[in-house]
Amino acid sequence: MGTGSLGTGSMGRHVTIDGLSMEAGLSGAEPAAMPTLATLGSIETMRATVAMARALVAGGREVDLAGLEHDAAAICLALDGLPTHSARAMRPAMLALMREVEALAIIMPAQ
Repeated sequence: MGTGSLGTGSMGRHVTIDGLSMEAGLSGAEPAAMPTLATLGSIETMRATVAMARALVAGGREVDLAGLEHDAAAICLALDGLPTHSARAMRPAMLALMREVEALAIIMPAQ
């Protein structure tokens, strides 16, 4: 689980979550932070999906991974559109996703 902090300033609230920071509030929101947070959310959603698939396969169930390739391509496109420092901040989440994919690949039957 990530760490975060919340402070107040003249423009709104300053929010920092796992090294990502933005101003929150009616007039203080940084538009550039929203794609970063949306991308992080997409990465975490895919990681959770792959983890669930891995648990199902480990339990002897078949899984259909149709659609994950499209989602992965969308994440890559989103990362490509981020400023370098923002994309770099996604590295830990992407590494966690890659570990889940690798763990699933190890236990998944050959098709």
